Amino acid sequence: MNAQRSKKLSRHERVHVLPLIRLNLKKHIGKNNAVTNKQMRAGLQENMGIEITAERMRAIIHELGSHDPAWPGYALCASSVGYWLTDSKKESVQYGLSLKGRIDSEKRRLEGHRKAHKLLVKP
Repeated sequence: MNAQRSKKLSRHERVHVLPLIRLNLKKHIGKNNAVTNKQMRAGLQENMGIEITAERMRAIIHELGSHDPAWPGYALCASSVGYWLTDSKKESVQYGLSLKGRIDSEKRRLEGHRKAHKLLVKP
C-alpha cells in the first residue's frame, strides 16, 4: 500500500477537503455519472485553489467509504470509470462483490509473499 494513502488524513484534509469531496460526490449518482480522481482534483484546483495528489484523493475517498454512510440512502461505489453514489441495491451488491473479490485476491497475494519471505536467505 502506498505510504501516502495509509497515512492518516491531515486536519486540513478532514476539515476542508473531505467535506468538499462529499458534496461533489452527491452530484454523481449512478455509474453513468461517475467522476474520476483526476476530475475531482482538477475541480478542487480550479474552483478552490486546493491541490492534492491522486494518492491523497484515494485516501479521502477511502475515509468516506470506510465509516458510517456519509450519504444516508446512498452507497459509495468505485471502478475503473471513477467514483459514484448509488441508491440501487443491485449496483451496491455488484460493487460489494467486486470489492470482496479484490480483498480475496490481496489475501492470496499476501500469503504468497509470506511463503516467499520464509525462503529468503539474506537477513
